[in-house]
Amino acid sequence: MKNLSRLAFSAILILSISSFQTKNFQSGESILTQTPIAENFYAVGGTVTINAPVLGDLVVAGGTLFINDTIHHDVLAAGGTLHLNGVVGQDLRCVGGQVHINKDVMGDVIVAGGQVTIGKNSIVHGRLLASGGTVKIEGNVMGPVNVAAGEFVLNGTLKDELNAKCGDITINGSVAGISTLVAGDIKIGNKASFLGDVRYWDKEGDLDFGSSLEGGVNATFDPSLAIDGEGWKILGFSTLFGIFWYLGAVLVMMLLLGYFFRNTFKKAAATGMEDPGKSIGYGFLFVFGIPVLVMIAFLSLVGIPAGLILLGFYLAVVFFAATISSLLIANWIQWKNEYQWPFWKLILVAFGIFICLKLISLIPFLGWFAMLAVALVCFGAIMKSFWPEKLFLKSTY
Repeated sequence: MKNLSRLAFSAILILSISSFQTKNFQSGESILTQTPIAENFYAVGGTVTINAPVLGDLVVAGGTLFINDTIHHDVLAAGGTLHLNGVVGQDLRCVGGQVHINKDVMGDVIVAGGQVTIGKNSIVHGRLLASGGTVKIEGNVMGPVNVAAGEFVLNGTLKDELNAKCGDITINGSVAGISTLVAGDIKIGNKASFLGDVRYWDKEGDLDFGSSLEGGVNATFDPSLAIDGEGWKILGFSTLFGIFWYLGAVLVMMLLLGYFFRNTFKKAAATGMEDPGKSIGYGFLFVFGIPVLVMIAFLSLVGIPAGLILLGFYLAVVFFAATISSLLIANWIQWKNEYQWPFWKLILVAFGIFICLKLISLIPFLGWFAMLAVALVCFGAIMKSFWPEKLFLKSTY
């Protein structure tokens, strides 16, 4: 029982709260900023309201997000509802149930949501990549636009090319570049204007573009764009939307884990990854020992609350196994090669490793075992960095 207690203690230390660095982080049910923030700012809450400039990056997650002032660098946001009412100095990447972009974004926008709206007074100065149940553009986009949605409505102005694959498309705005439109139903409104050639496919076949084609441009029905049956819904909307939503959530989680637990990952990379064989032993102890500890806790009424807490923690760690492993591997690469990566580069490297691990996991049978081996080594390395080897040896005999 003594060794099991040590195991539980070590499990909690896997993401030790001692590594928290809360200088520019706030969390709570309601978060409000009213004074300028000179560096990067991180916030997680039920409702997050940014009413003052952020001179660095903003990383924010919550139920309802209001960004009402200027963010000088990038914004990474995830929430139920996002209202962007302040200028973004660089790129915007966000996922949400509803996303309303009402001010200028000076860089690119990558957005996924149930409902995505680019407001009438907003200008996206870079490219736009949008996926959602409904995507509506009322404002201006200066760069190329790629849309995958159940419904796409354009009432604004696009200064570059448009590539839209959707359930329904309504064009009542202008497109300066080449357009590629694929949908079950395409509607061309009275205010539509195409200054570049159009390739399209819809279920009805040839469309009447009326006076929307300007300067001698052509609209061509292209059967090669068709996706048989109802496949366009899956490939055009559901798959891309799900991918962006999933990857966006992973990136947000990496940012949070990488920032709050940076010392934990650094320590594990430097001390726990030096002997993969021993780390696998520690990993087995965590992966298979914690469930045993939970079952023992459930045997007594007194231990049930602790068992439920430990079970919830265990399931969360297992659920984020690929994310945690990717962060640890990235930190190990940095430590092993004595690189001095900035935080953002470390996260991007970890994100790339995550994608590689997910691709490997798609290999039948062997992929699953490879992922298990990676997780065992990484979990073991984290435990090993907190649990002295003498205790481990005692617990295994």
